Amino acid sequence: MRPIALIAPNEQLAETARQLPGKIRDSVTVLVGNLDDGVRAAIEAEASGAEVIISRGGTATLIKRSCVKIPVVEIDITGYDILRCLAMARKDGSNVAVVGFHNVVLRLNDIENITGMHVRWVEVTSVEQFDEVMGRLENDRVRTVIGGARVVELASRYGMQGLLLMSGQDAIEKAVREAIRIVASRRVERVRNEQLRTILSSIRSGVVSVDEKGQITAINPVAEKLLGGTSSNIIVGRKLQELVPEIPVSKVLDTGKGEMGFLWESKNGRAVLDVTPIVVKGKPSGAIITFDMTDRIQQLEAKIRKDLHQRGHIAKCTFQDIKGNSEMIQAAKARAMKFAITDSTVLIEGESGVGKEMFAQSIHNASRRKNGPFVAVNCAALPPTLLESELFGYVDGAFTGAQKKGKPGLFELAHKGTIFLDEVSEMSPEVQARLLRVLQEREVMRIGDDRVIPIDIRVIAATNKSLKDLVKSGSFREDLYFRLDVLNLSVPPLRERREDIPDLVKEFISEISQQLDLNPIQLSREGMRVLVSYDWPGNVRELRNVIERLIVTATSAECGPEEVRAALGEGKIAGDSRHTWFARRVGVLSEVESA
Repeated sequence: MRPIALIAPNEQLAETARQLPGKIRDSVTVLVGNLDDGVRAAIEAEASGAEVIISRGGTATLIKRSCVKIPVVEIDITGYDILRCLAMARKDGSNVAVVGFHNVVLRLNDIENITGMHVRWVEVTSVEQFDEVMGRLENDRVRTVIGGARVVELASRYGMQGLLLMSGQDAIEKAVREAIRIVASRRVERVRNEQLRTILSSIRSGVVSVDEKGQITAINPVAEKLLGGTSSNIIVGRKLQELVPEIPVSKVLDTGKGEMGFLWESKNGRAVLDVTPIVVKGKPSGAIITFDMTDRIQQLEAKIRKDLHQRGHIAKCTFQDIKGNSEMIQAAKARAMKFAITDSTVLIEGESGVGKEMFAQSIHNASRRKNGPFVAVNCAALPPTLLESELFGYVDGAFTGAQKKGKPGLFELAHKGTIFLDEVSEMSPEVQARLLRVLQEREVMRIGDDRVIPIDIRVIAATNKSLKDLVKSGSFREDLYFRLDVLNLSVPPLRERREDIPDLVKEFISEISQQLDLNPIQLSREGMRVLVSYDWPGNVRELRNVIERLIVTATSAECGPEEVRAALGEGKIAGDSRHTWFARRVGVLSEVESA
């Protein structure tokens, strides 16, 4: 069976159709069947693979009313077709009637005015009416009846002249071309529907679409399972609100505003729903509902965190990890927590070892970017050229020794997350210039490339030097300084919050002894006094190192002031004069030399 089946109500129309030009005729199977016979022929054609039916007059009307589901194209009855029959009827000068279904009579309204003939228009709605109509026309002394094959057949039985209303080749060809267009459109639509079905089936989230009445128009297998159905044929066409009353579909269709993050307790567990309206010309015309099981979201989040951890791009510290109850450290934490709720650039200032990266990681983990990467780079640890290639990446052949496939830079790896630039003051002028562009444009260009790559990152920079002084001396760009110093956080040195030292010591003893699998130690009151009075030029980092040294070298469970001083080495103790400290050192050296 060809894609188009033309059901001709009579043999004359069928023969005309067979005379169509070759390319058009090759798409059409011509069958003969009038009225009910035509309906049966159409049903058989559809079952054999026809995609479009073509017919005319009453036969076309009955096929449309039948169970045939494929499109039906009508062959137009043109004014020329009608005028031909009326011209023949005029020769006899007889009363004329035109009998047919609505689609035939509808086209004849203006013909009487054109011809000046008195014509009776008789519309039928079923095959059974033909006999009754023909009997009535006979009683009214109508001599000529124009219509289809059934009308002509009955006219002769009732003693009237029957003129067959024929369609010309132009009308048939026009109908066939329309059918060819429909076949092509339906095939494109089938491909799109199959693509959509494949997409929906491959999505691991549940997806449902509804029309403006809230009736389900499409659903994927995941959503079918969640809604308790076994087949989309059972669910499609039903109102989603009837299946799941608590989902706010009606509200979204009424207001045109989406509902995101709606929690729904299904039979299979808790799900998170997003209801998004489909808005056409400012009015909601439907909605898309997506379902995600909370346990799957948690699994994905765990996988992302695992991947980031394996790549090393993860922030481990939170604000709870920053120890201390002093007013200064609590104020710094409170300020940093406020910074975390924004995406603004942060400049953290503080001496070496005060915990600037801990603050940077804590800000990241308290921000909306917490599930994204945290990429840290020490700007002082790499030569300027290497730092530039690491930050911005490069393309194949950008320089000698470059990887063949190129390499993405750290800015690209930080996309949707945070990049932490430690010791930013050590950047060369060239790298400073490129960093300024990144902060301004939020895009990077790899070395050796002319293509820009948009990035979505938050920048946190840190320095143990005064950038203001570096700007004054000309070693740091003023415009870059203002770009970095949007939110400023100053981390106090340990000597300015000595009251935190006992708590930090206790925390470090517990943590380090567990890590090294050694017995924890205790400090005597005098030993703790030595630690508290020390100036700590290396700040918290130095304190941790001293505690680790004490744990490893301890000869007893309690460490006194002498053990602590030994662990401190040559450090200066607050309150001692430089002369006293120097004299002690000379004394120690003298003892070593005389030994």
